[in-house]
Amino acid sequence: MESSARTRFVRPRIRPSDPEASGTLLLEEAIAERLACGETGVLWIRGPSGAGKRSALAYLREHFSGDERVQVDSETRGGSEDDALPQ
Repeated sequence: MESSARTRFVRPRIRPSDPEASGTLLLEEAIAERLACGETGVLWIRGPSGAGKRSALAYLREHFSGDERVQVDSETRGGSEDDALPQ
């Protein structure tokens, strides 16, 4: 992965879906764990305007560039932006 200002300063995080869990996870680590287990599917990145969806996608594009298992795509639906990371 080529280093850039974006990869040095923006590391998107997610909240675990388990209500008992606390804290956050690095998005790229959560995706890498799923890939290591052989999981496939679609990951939707959602949030209000200004939440960092586009920055997260740009980071993932750079972080997973060269990994053919990961395809990063953006899609707009219903008048609000929903960004997708399809597999």
